[in-house]
Amino acid sequence: ALISFRIADLYFKEKDPESAIDHLKTISAKWGGLNNGEIGGKAYFKLANYYKSIKKEVDFKNILSNMLLKKYHGRNNYYGWFACNEMVMLYEKKKDIFFRNQYLKRIIENFPGESGNNAGKAAMTLAHYYYKEKNLGLTYAYCRQVISKYPGHQKQNLIVAEELMTNLLSKNASEILKLVPSKDNPYLIDFNSVKRNQISVKERNNELSKAKAITVEIFFRQHQESGNIEYLVARHGNNNIGFSLHIQNSILYWSVGNGKNDTKINSGKVKTSSWMHVVATAEAGKMNLYVNSKLVAESKLDTIENDGAGRIKIGRVSWIEKHLFSGDVLMAAVYPINKFPNGKIHFKYKESKNAYMYMIIENNKAVDVKKNKMDYRGK
Repeated sequence: ALISFRIADLYFKEKDPESAIDHLKTISAKWGGLNNGEIGGKAYFKLANYYKSIKKEVDFKNILSNMLLKKYHGRNNYYGWFACNEMVMLYEKKKDIFFRNQYLKRIIENFPGESGNNAGKAAMTLAHYYYKEKNLGLTYAYCRQVISKYPGHQKQNLIVAEELMTNLLSKNASEILKLVPSKDNPYLIDFNSVKRNQISVKERNNELSKAKAITVEIFFRQHQESGNIEYLVARHGNNNIGFSLHIQNSILYWSVGNGKNDTKINSGKVKTSSWMHVVATAEAGKMNLYVNSKLVAESKLDTIENDGAGRIKIGRVSWIEKHLFSGDVLMAAVYPINKFPNGKIHFKYKESKNAYMYMIIENNKAVDVKKNKMDYRGK
């Protein structure tokens, strides 16, 4: 293969492209699949660049398609990314946005690159496209994807994503709580299709077991009203230990145990078929329930007891197949502090060791967007 590559290069140099093409095709036919398609990828890479240089677009496109079809991705998936990236530019030139976006998504899924550099650039291209199309849900989703998974070299993608996210929230904050994610949204979880409707999360470093305050946050919609109890977020143990946020007959219930009995408050009737942002807090002395940033219920609370309550469960309360949630969840979180004092909701969308961006919402309006140099544990 190496000798044949050198011969092909000589034919190109001697302006005999037909002989060079024959050699490259022979290489791909005999040894194309070796080394994760490295040899086939290199042969097709040379063919693609040749057809591109002489402006044979049909042949160029066919080579790229075959490179992907035969999985000639190469080491580190470079040739796979090259083929997708060239396709993106080809369809961009033709103004065929649908197929351009399909190849961008393929880069994200299959060829993320080192530090997520390739995937981050592709995701930000999609984010800017959907921002221009005023699709807030997908703009938000792709920015979140870059921030959490694909920061890129020296965090270049991350910086661009944060800038767009800040712009999105500052101009469209009142719409964020009304987002209706589509099936393309990578953060949307449909609890009718998740196996056994269960997500179970182990607490980190016993933070919840030791906590003197708890905050539960969830962004969800219910498929239809149900007379059954459906659990959104729960961490229950024996002897009235733990907490739960559940829904029944379109009424939200926030329940907190102190080791002796449960204290429960409810929202009254709410429209759970629409997307809603719910926050429930508890600490010694009080417990609160917020729906779309409005305080809808509160009560006195002696103490909270979490030690020994087990895993956090989303969409269910235990391993038993009952009280399962039927609906969609965009995000859910549990914090070991009372994170939302004085009726202010901090809608967090980026987290790191020492900083996150958040939005303060009052009366369903964003009043501020800030960068706070403390993580959610207050350290």
